[in-house]
Amino acid sequence: MPRIDTPIVNVVIGTAGHIDHGKSSLVRRLTGIDPDRLPEEKERGLTIDLGFAPCTLKDGRRVGIVDVPGHEKFVKNMVAGSTGIDLVILLVAANDGVMPQTREHLQIMQLLGVQRGIIAVTKIDMVDPELTAVVVEEVRDLVKGTFLESAPICPLSVVSDEGFAAFWDTLNQAIAATPPKSTDGAFRMPVQRVFSAKGFGTVVTGIPLSGRIGLGDVVEFLPLGRTGRIRGLQAYKADVNEVRAGHSSALNVADIDHNLVQRGFVVATPGYFSARTSVEGRLQYLKGFKVPLDTHIPIRFHTGTAEVMGKLVLLDRKQAQPGEEVLVQVLLDDPVTAAPGDFFVVRHQSPTITLGGGKIISSFGRKLRRNRPEVLADLEERERVMNQAEPSVEYTVKAAGAKPLTRDQITHASGLTAERAAEILTSLTTKGRLLPLHAGTRFVHVEALAAARATALASLAAYHQEQALRAGIERIPFRARLDFDHDVYDLVLAELLRTGAVVEENGFLRRAEFGVKLNEEFKRLAATLEETLLATRFATPRPDELPGLLKTTPEKAAGVLRILLEGGVAVRLKDDVLLHRRMIDEARALLIKQIGEKGEVISGEFRDQLKTTRKYVIPLLDWFDEQGVTVRDGSRRVLNPKHGA
Repeated sequence: MPRIDTPIVNVVIGTAGHIDHGKSSLVRRLTGIDPDRLPEEKERGLTIDLGFAPCTLKDGRRVGIVDVPGHEKFVKNMVAGSTGIDLVILLVAANDGVMPQTREHLQIMQLLGVQRGIIAVTKIDMVDPELTAVVVEEVRDLVKGTFLESAPICPLSVVSDEGFAAFWDTLNQAIAATPPKSTDGAFRMPVQRVFSAKGFGTVVTGIPLSGRIGLGDVVEFLPLGRTGRIRGLQAYKADVNEVRAGHSSALNVADIDHNLVQRGFVVATPGYFSARTSVEGRLQYLKGFKVPLDTHIPIRFHTGTAEVMGKLVLLDRKQAQPGEEVLVQVLLDDPVTAAPGDFFVVRHQSPTITLGGGKIISSFGRKLRRNRPEVLADLEERERVMNQAEPSVEYTVKAAGAKPLTRDQITHASGLTAERAAEILTSLTTKGRLLPLHAGTRFVHVEALAAARATALASLAAYHQEQALRAGIERIPFRARLDFDHDVYDLVLAELLRTGAVVEENGFLRRAEFGVKLNEEFKRLAATLEETLLATRFATPRPDELPGLLKTTPEKAAGVLRILLEGGVAVRLKDDVLLHRRMIDEARALLIKQIGEKGEVISGEFRDQLKTTRKYVIPLLDWFDEQGVTVRDGSRRVLNPKHGA
């Protein structure tokens, strides 16, 4: 196969129209290629499946033409073929006029977001000029209010060639005025055909919707989840080193069995896209119906080249009137791979009539609750930023809330190249919209951090209400209670402490305005316990002795002890030794003085100075070690060099 030596325009032309209105004949006249590839198509004289042919323009550049079937039985193939079309040729035969599939194809093209086209009134050699003029007027009435309202109408015959030159000029002008597809983003191509070529293996064809792919690159087949390596590429039936969005392409892929692949699958850059059994979008219910559209009806869902059975759920109302737009979720029997901004068409399962279509907003992969303000607001916000690179990246991070996203996660979710995503992340960070974590490897939105701070304060208030007699909560249990990412938790807590909204005392966090409020009984018990600890100095009672000493229940004794411990009045050492904070401070001063005089302290000597027993002095010395006051060296202790006496 020769390599392409003429430039390719990233524009794809599609045909549309009723059966036997001359679509395949016109494609043959334009390209010299018969688009009917199946034996049964040639035998029956009608197009059943999609046909592809390259067309060389006047300036030598090439575009692709997709010939779609016109018979109503093959509308699903027509929809599949319309994927990636930039400009449509709507054909109406002069000897027939506007027919049912003329109308349905026009509706489908409108729903699929096609914005440009021309109209060919064909077979004018079979009728007199007056009838041709009547059909032209009929067509003009048909396209009023559609994207073809101002499109040129070209009467022609491919048999006599009458009008063909004018049509050819018009087509070239229309192609020149059509913006080529952008090749930005990750590569994605819905599969239109798959087959095995002898000596080559698996070949898949289609029109890439985004990105580009080259020889040797790895691609992923979705929803299959298998990967393969590109070992051959063609665009418009010529060998190329790279194919890109808007090329009618064939990919020869190694390491994948063609029997596992089918139309409706997607070939993509690995890691960017996923197959889901639900999608959300905004559906326009077609005007021509006389009855409302109900929720939960069975439908045929078309997007890309896929046709999947499913159920249509109206999210923001019970019924949609003809001509109305409605937010919907489609629950599918089988997974499809789609991206925000993709167009879709919905047809009734039986009878198979087109109900409407629109744009996909998201693909959550889970059932959404109907008529929920937060769900609808989220979808509307996603719709607002859809296909806008920077707003979309920002919303992706914002929607993740207090869970930071990595660069790769953001890049893949946005469908952008790594370089473009990096530019946007830098821009959003500079603007103060995103906060980078771990040297810019992860990002969190500033509004998500603000919401996390509010959540933390509310959680702390709830804790105070639940545990009114506790001084607060320690850091680790508070983090577990919030279930925040560790970095986000540290940022949130640091900001709350910096602003004074939260106070940390004796290892416990509390809201600044909170204080333990004791009733008279607990005040009396707390005062008695404190007096007991002061009076017994370094020979204090054990915790299990407190109920008897305080003449109260074990539960109340434990509660009072906890109040003194959390308030910093008392300290619990190893082996359940309880000491008043004043005794700790007194012992610390004595310890530092003795080490200053002798250079060290021995436990026995320190025991004698405190007039206590080993039971109390060993836990106390260990506690000073843990606090960084002393360092143990065998049986002696010396002052920790890092300790600020």
